[in-house]
Amino acid sequence: MSAPLWRPQQWDAHVPPDLKEPFPSAHPNSRQGIHPFSNPRNTALFGVALALMGVVIAAGAVSRFADTGEAGALVVGSMMLLGLGAVGAFGIHVGLARLRWIRRFREAYGFSPFDRQPGEIDLHRLGR
Repeated sequence: MSAPLWRPQQWDAHVPPDLKEPFPSAHPNSRQGIHPFSNPRNTALFGVALALMGVVIAAGAVSRFADTGEAGALVVGSMMLLGLGAVGAFGIHVGLARLRWIRRFREAYGFSPFDRQPGEIDLHRLGR
């Protein structure tokens, strides 16, 4: 899935609305994005890692509270769980949405939107 000249939304003018890029700023070549991963699978895995990190930190906070009785440990643990869990859930959502989009595109046209650009093929022969 690496195409150095690819830009988000390159196919949007040539495909039906359900096959448009769902998160164009999630590609590292996007001018408005700061997203580091080119592969949507890595985005989803990073989201899972963040959510798990939130769970581990929250479990450590509960353990700390059980040992010392410090209520602040629960507050910090719950904040970390909510913060990392929310960011992780969003990363999972973006990664899975882009993976579904690539699968739908490949089923409709026979190639990934990352493999070719619209100028490389006869667009009149593209059909669903």
